[in-house]
Amino acid sequence: MKTLLCLLVFCLSFLGFAQTSDILPLPFVPQKKWAICIGASKYKHIGQLRYASKDSIDFANTLKKDLGFSEDSVEI
Repeated sequence: MKTLLCLLVFCLSFLGFAQTSDILPLPFVPQKKWAICIGASKYKHIGQLRYASKDSIDFANTLKKDLGFSEDSVEI
């Protein structure tokens, strides 16, 4: 049990160190969010979907209204 506790403390201290150093670089975070919403409704094997176009428009509106996407960064 004592060994496990020491290992846990070591791992946590290493993670704290790694976050403040160049060992693990931060992931790329874009300055602006972009989205392309596609409502594909014609499929060869399953036929035509009825609401794909409307769903893509609704999804784009949700991105802009609720998730902070700007008007010019969402294409339908």
